[in-house]
Amino acid sequence: QFVSQILQQRVSFMLGERIFDDEGLELTEDRRGAARDELGGTLGGFPDSYRNGLVDEGRASVQPRSGFDRPTVLRGMGERALHDEAEIVRTTHSACVLSEEVADRSRAAVREFYGQAAEEPQAELCCPVRPDAEDLAHIPAEVVERFYGCGSPVSAAAPQAGETLVDLGSGAGIDCFIASRRVGPQGRVFGIDMTEQMLAVARESQPKVARALGYDNVDFRKGILERIPLDGGAADIVTSNCVINLSPDKSAVFREVWRVLRDGGRAVIADIVADTEVPPAMRADGQLWGECISGALSEEAFLAALERAGFYGLSVLKKTFWREVEGARFY
Repeated sequence: QFVSQILQQRVSFMLGERIFDDEGLELTEDRRGAARDELGGTLGGFPDSYRNGLVDEGRASVQPRSGFDRPTVLRGMGERALHDEAEIVRTTHSACVLSEEVADRSRAAVREFYGQAAEEPQAELCCPVRPDAEDLAHIPAEVVERFYGCGSPVSAAAPQAGETLVDLGSGAGIDCFIASRRVGPQGRVFGIDMTEQMLAVARESQPKVARALGYDNVDFRKGILERIPLDGGAADIVTSNCVINLSPDKSAVFREVWRVLRDGGRAVIADIVADTEVPPAMRADGQLWGECISGALSEEAFLAALERAGFYGLSVLKKTFWREVEGARFY
């Protein structure tokens, strides 16, 4: 009904200073005034608080300190444009913004998928890689058995003694425990995960790791990657290991990574990328999403999203072919 209501509107659109009706005919001066009056307000009935919210959201996504800047974009659904000058517009289709309800459903599916993988280890899940044996010596077997990563971002980040590292999607805690030894007793490690079963495994293993190292510097927190439960500038390093592809809003994740990093901090991400955009039908496959396939970005889109979040000096440290699914190659 909502779509039908939009399509039935007889609306006008504006090109530069020229205004056209829904049949493509340019409006005369008197009809231009009538078209402007029809909206009746900056946003055609939308409250100023809505417009201000969009402006604040757009400004918050800009990272001027990185040297990357852009205009604030006001966006909305329906038949009215979000411009300083109120104009009515025609839309050929509407790409709906991602609602929190849809995102929550996606997260619920991922929680269920990895909750089962926490309760019963699944050796075939994700990529056949393992961290170096030296990094695992102090980590319990039940944690290693539940490693579902696709690389070794902590080793690549080379944490130094006393640094603070945040691991996103920390799972059973393996990368956090590796980092714990690297940063030493004066450093700190935060693991962020949204799956209760994974957090339970990590917290149960935490005392064993502490006894092996002689100190405990790890803090596991429940949260989602799009809203990291840490203050801004809290971390020297942010890592993630094959989890950003599972997020329904990857741009928000990258903005959060930027927020929690201190000035001069670094992010090292191991993840799955595709050689092309993943087809919509594949994206709808829940099993492939859980296996880190259908939620993957193309390499170009992944790097572009990092740049939009404000990151610079990007480099690809390692790229290895993993598998091909329905003609798409994943790395």
